[in-house]
Amino acid sequence: MKSQAYYRKYPSNVAPRVDIIVAGVTFEDGSVTKWLTAEDFDDSGMTKLRFAVSPGVATSFCHQMTLMEGDTVLGTR
Repeated sequence: MKSQAYYRKYPSNVAPRVDIIVAGVTFEDGSVTKWLTAEDFDDSGMTKLRFAVSPGVATSFCHQMTLMEGDTVLGTR
């Protein structure tokens, strides 16, 4: 399953972190946290997140994004 979302490119000192927030869902690599870099975004600022959903999971692939500047949280959505 994949989700396409627009996340604008951020300054190099800001690191977007995406966390899975439901059970039974991971990113394709098996992780539940993904740090995005400039290389993850295309020229229009789009990035695609791909999820693995376990059979029988009745929830969606809920996730949240946190913007970090070093150890400081700038915001979460």
